[in-house]
Amino acid sequence: MEGIHIVLLVVYIASVVLGCNQKRGERKPDIPTGSTECKGLCDCPNIIDVKLIVQNYFRPDFFEYNVTLRNTTQATLIRHLESAAKVNPHFSFSANYHPQWGYFISTINDLTGNWTLDKTYWRILDSDYNQLQLGASSYVPEHQELVIFNFTTGGH
Repeated sequence: MEGIHIVLLVVYIASVVLGCNQKRGERKPDIPTGSTECKGLCDCPNIIDVKLIVQNYFRPDFFEYNVTLRNTTQATLIRHLESAAKVNPHFSFSANYHPQWGYFISTINDLTGNWTLDKTYWRILDSDYNQLQLGASSYVPEHQELVIFNFTTGGH
């Protein structure tokens, strides 16, 4: 019987130390101050800070805006865009939904890409200016990540 207690204790400690359902690079959830909803570590979502930069140095009127979302629930990029539009009056976007591919960001701050006409679009980049391998519907930013939306044309 003592062996079972030791195994259960080890499993419990491992779950507390590692967090619940963690993926590579994911940090343990923070428990919001004063929260009564989180009963244990596994009941709390990951709370992160993420910075979004929107830049257009391709077509006049050039602009760059940034929005930092603090203490926000970790979610797909499209959800962070929605949050950014709520907290920053200088930020707006629209997206087209494609059942097979998810959301495609078509317009940011009234600047719309047009692949058919001039091959312009909003490219999603990481902090090293590398294109993300996933789109707004699938990509989940990590804590303190910087995501850049850069208006550009195909071939640049």
